[in-house]
Amino acid sequence: TGFAEIYETDGQGDISLLRQHQDLGRIGNKSHRWTHVVVGRFTNSPQSGLLLADQDTGFAAIFNVDASGNLIKIREFPNWGDWSHVTTVRLGDCEFSGVLLYNQEQGIGEIHSCNKRAKLTLRKRSEGWRKTWSHVVGGFACGTSVLFYEDFSGQCELYQLTDDDVNSLGDRI
Repeated sequence: TGFAEIYETDGQGDISLLRQHQDLGRIGNKSHRWTHVVVGRFTNSPQSGLLLADQDTGFAAIFNVDASGNLIKIREFPNWGDWSHVTTVRLGDCEFSGVLLYNQEQGIGEIHSCNKRAKLTLRKRSEGWRKTWSHVVGGFACGTSVLFYEDFSGQCELYQLTDDDVNSLGDRI
């Protein structure tokens, strides 16, 4: 149900095709339409991994990508939820990618840390986030920042993630 191509970059702006996946959405006997495809470092693998999430079914999975572009499933999340935005962020005290989840309709956000086995642990949850952000981008200005953009007004806010705020996003930049 989902065609995908995995490319390798050379650091000079060139890319080369590693592998095509005719049905990236199939896991076992179920098929998913991925609404979110997010790259990150979720394990000790030297290659990047992928977090794939299906907002409609509330299912997500983390895969390692090997040097040939094959996907190796590491972990499934059958009760992922219906997050409208998913992005990776850098958490200052963690060598693996953090995951930021945002539900635009409810104004709820969560930040999860990741260990070397792709296990996600809730670090922060906030229920007072604005409900009008149309774009959420992790690591925009520096590794531990998050950019929030509101398309109808053109307003943009940039936050620095901090560990000392239990219920808030962090410092506004």
